Amino acid sequence: MNSIQWLRNKVRERFPGLTVVFDPPAREEGIWYLDIFVPGRVIIVQYQPPDKFGLSVSPDGDPEEAYKFTHKPDLVFDNETDWRNAVFTEMGK
Repeated sequence: MNSIQWLRNKVRERFPGLTVVFDPPAREEGIWYLDIFVPGRVIIVQYQPPDKFGLSVSPDGDPEEAYKFTHKPDLVFDNETDWRNAVFTEMGK
């Protein structure tokens, strides 16, 4: 299990009522996406093995708008711990 798969499982465990869309790449070394639909926003989580972590937020919650953000994340993290913490912090807003 890689980092984003672990995160997907934790989000589903902690927030069972949220819609979570998991989008693995065609190649394992590609970019993995996890879209978390919270009221009024979509949190877009990115992971590219072995150690590239990104996070973006669609401010209006429109799924079509959310996908405009996925090419370049708003925030980039050097380590997995800060990335995970940022995702859960963003979910709590």
